[in-house]
Amino acid sequence: MLRYWHVDAFAAKPFDGNPAIVVELVEELPDALLHAIAKEMNQSETAYALPPIATAGSAALPMLRRFTSEGEIDLCGHATLASAHAYLTQIDPSKTKVTFDTKFSGRLDVSTKGREGGDGGNATLSTDLPKCFQ
Repeated sequence: MLRYWHVDAFAAKPFDGNPAIVVELVEELPDALLHAIAKEMNQSETAYALPPIATAGSAALPMLRRFTSEGEIDLCGHATLASAHAYLTQIDPSKTKVTFDTKFSGRLDVSTKGREGGDGGNATLSTDLPKCFQ
């Protein structure tokens, strides 16, 4: 069973902004299955948040992967912000900042302002997305 959220990024009310699906994974799944789930969700992007994984010499960070109906993508701003919203309000509401590790775009920091605790409210999320890719 997968736990997931339909999040409208860049929106102050439901059914506005840019929708994305955010799926919480407890373990890595095969790419073909992630792609099939994204196709089934039928949104422009489906993001997958994996639990923090420690690697040699670095802190444990949650992994973020993003897929479209065509396959995995390098970067998606609204799916990243939607993932941060789900992470900070549902997965770990004790935090006000999350740093995701990603397969293609490195570490992405997202922080929230205007929220005390995990109620979501009218928080503003901010991030510094990478400027370019090679």
